[in-house]
Amino acid sequence: MIDAAGMTKDQATAYFGSMGYNVEFDDNPQEVEEQVTEYEYSYDYDEKGEPTYRHVKPVIKTVKTTIDTPTIKAITPNGSYGGSTLVDTTAPESSVKEAKKDAGTGSKKEPKKADKIDKDDIVERYKEINDSLEDVQDSYDRATKAADRLYGAGRIAAMAKANAMLLKEIKLLKEKKK
Repeated sequence: MIDAAGMTKDQATAYFGSMGYNVEFDDNPQEVEEQVTEYEYSYDYDEKGEPTYRHVKPVIKTVKTTIDTPTIKAITPNGSYGGSTLVDTTAPESSVKEAKKDAGTGSKKEPKKADKIDKDDIVERYKEINDSLEDVQDSYDRATKAADRLYGAGRIAAMAKANAMLLKEIKLLKEKKK
């Protein structure tokens, strides 16, 4: 899951932590094969011993490496946000008493102009953020598809772009949450 999302352990920990979960990881070594093109060169020489023609022969080799791929071992609620149905969401009794004490005063304060929030501005902001999120998701999808097709440096560049899109998506989601 983490590999498919292009996330590091730290990013995954932060992501799940923001939702109210602690994450424990296992490092599972996995053998990865990658095809690499190397070139073999040969030369034709004239009677003086100087090269006259260079032959280039591409040779495709399969390189095997072992990498540690983090996998999620356990996810446990940390008690914040929606991490568990066991989280106590009731208010302390002292705050309930304070609220009851202030409840019957009968004075209604009109919010100051600075306190009033223009609902149209909020709706427009959310529409802009949602549009940006859709654009980022489309870019992420294109980058992951490109990474699946590419090898070597091109694949790394596409994966870096997908990772950047995920970070941008996280930033937009935080902005939307405000």
